[in-house]
Amino acid sequence: MFRKMLVIAAAVAMPASALAGASAIAASSGAGASQLAGPAAVTCIVGGSVTFGTGGISEGATVSTATTTTSTSSLTHVVAGSSPGCQTTAQVTHITQPTQKCNVTTLAPIPAGNGALTGETPGFTHFPNCTLHPTDSEQGSAWGYIGAVKKGTAYVSTTTGIKTALKAGVKFKDGATVYTLLVTKVTSSNPTVPGAACGGADPGFVLSGNVKGFTTTTWSSDICLSTDTVTGGTATTFLNDLLTLVTSTHTDTTPTNTLAITKATVDPTTSKLTIS
Repeated sequence: MFRKMLVIAAAVAMPASALAGASAIAASSGAGASQLAGPAAVTCIVGGSVTFGTGGISEGATVSTATTTTSTSSLTHVVAGSSPGCQTTAQVTHITQPTQKCNVTTLAPIPAGNGALTGETPGFTHFPNCTLHPTDSEQGSAWGYIGAVKKGTAYVSTTTGIKTALKAGVKFKDGATVYTLLVTKVTSSNPTVPGAACGGADPGFVLSGNVKGFTTTTWSSDICLSTDTVTGGTATTFLNDLLTLVTSTHTDTTPTNTLAITKATVDPTTSKLTIS
């Protein structure tokens, strides 16, 4: 029954690594445009991949002495369907986020906003390696990936983490001019909701804001994850493999699933960047 609930579950929150560099894909056809004029309107179809931090996304998390974890996105535009002038070189971005100290980290019931998953409880509340090494830190658990890990008494918000990671904005080129896209809003895309930005098959997220120095020039980016690369199992899709890990965490009293998602593919049929 729980597996069935997972299959029809609501949005899965995306980590900061999945979006970094998405907004740097645009380079409008107005090469050499004046900074005063602002960037030209553009729509770029986005493809590429996201490689997750050390250990990938797993049931039992990665526990180590590391205080940060770094993921890498490699995103580029897809010619078919993109506006003329979209940046042709891949935008590779390394995103570093803090890990969570073991002695203040617990798994908690899935918070509101996760549809049929909301309120489901984990089979264990502490990662075994955290129990063995309380002064170490953890990162990369599937349960935490959907926002169900607490630091002390507060849930660790993945969307807040995205905004924090990109608080300085993201650079992109308009011809020879470099602009900064400021991130003011981040939401997840629910594959079960009609009209979701990423459609009905991909989990993903939408980020948006304005261009620094041009408050009336807005932008938005949909990043949707489809297939994946795994270790310790057989890859299906990013959504199915993530839900498999969440199912295991719900039912297991200790992590036993060896699956780890190391990389996800950005779906060019649904992922895009627009500036208007």
